[in-house]
Amino acid sequence: SSSDLIRDDGELRAVTIHATGFGVTGKVATQQKISCSAWIPAKDMSESMLVTGAWGDQSNELSIRKVVKETSYPSDEEGMAKTTSHTTALRLGGIVCKGDVVEVDAQHSSIAVSAWSTGHMRVHQLEEHADGKDPSIDLKEVACRKDHTTAASSVHVQKDSGLIATTGEDGRIVLTDLHTLNFRVIHHATSGTLTRVRFASSSVLVTVGTGGRVDQWDTRAKDPTTTAIDPHTSLLTALAMHPARPTTIATGSACGVVSVWDIRMSKIPQSSTQAHEGPLWGVEFLPSKPACLLTCGEDGLLNVWDFNARHAPGSSVTYKVNSGEADSPEPPLMRHIVYQHGLGLNGLSIQNSAFGLNTDHIAVSCDSEEVLFMEHVSSPY
Repeated sequence: SSSDLIRDDGELRAVTIHATGFGVTGKVATQQKISCSAWIPAKDMSESMLVTGAWGDQSNELSIRKVVKETSYPSDEEGMAKTTSHTTALRLGGIVCKGDVVEVDAQHSSIAVSAWSTGHMRVHQLEEHADGKDPSIDLKEVACRKDHTTAASSVHVQKDSGLIATTGEDGRIVLTDLHTLNFRVIHHATSGTLTRVRFASSSVLVTVGTGGRVDQWDTRAKDPTTTAIDPHTSLLTALAMHPARPTTIATGSACGVVSVWDIRMSKIPQSSTQAHEGPLWGVEFLPSKPACLLTCGEDGLLNVWDFNARHAPGSSVTYKVNSGEADSPEPPLMRHIVYQHGLGLNGLSIQNSAFGLNTDHIAVSCDSEEVLFMEHVSSPY
């Protein structure tokens, strides 16, 4: 509803958390369009680190930023205290390489891994320097390998085993041991493009791509163990794993449809809905409220979806965001627009309780050459 909408007015200012539990806490200029970001697991709960990747120029930067949150408690006209947060992010360093940064992941406090449109996979170590009074942190490239004959499309690190998975437009999956850098390739995993890869467990991968395919892989095998098809699209563009149930996933498509699946039980989505007008680029479960999904897309909208809503649909697209009809049926999934931007939103990175309890801290990658910071405070009720 319109009361839940935060419009982009171009100002950098703190915003009080509103009815849905979401609020904008900051916007940080980056000088390049941002394609992706990843939180570095925090050592110090008072601050955190974010790696951002850029795209659109001949050469683009992978940057490390120190993120600091400031909280104030001003009183309203009735004397009631309101919590207002403001997030700033200081660029500490980075590396510039040819091509676009397609995706970045960080499952360790000192390592980040990136995938590039040139087909390369790069491993970066966070290095601390003690020059001057304040120590600084920079990115050092410790490995670079061309994993794909065409553009790489995704990268994910399994936090327990340290196994890195990359996918590409060439349909290959490359698995690399983070510790030894030994690798093996699943050649021609599909006949089309793979767009996203995520680990469901230490030995199970999920990939999505052309043909609406959702494939589940045993990392020790050469063929998928299960295959499901989304009947609503020819290209899946986003993938998220449920934080507690590895067989529950969410996908987004090039035509803006978001779907929720149980890949153990079904070959088609359990529910699907038209989430965006245009490609859907980012989907994530909320860590503090995993029955809810965040989605963002080319239309500049950031939506939250409640999949515990009482009108959960079957596997059909039953609700268009902008139907414009007075007698339109009640949406089958509870939707709130929590932000509207003038340009495309390319991805989401969420860290829970980086600065406090039961709070989701969200970094949104923007084509407007900035990173948008938001906060979701989960209700205790």
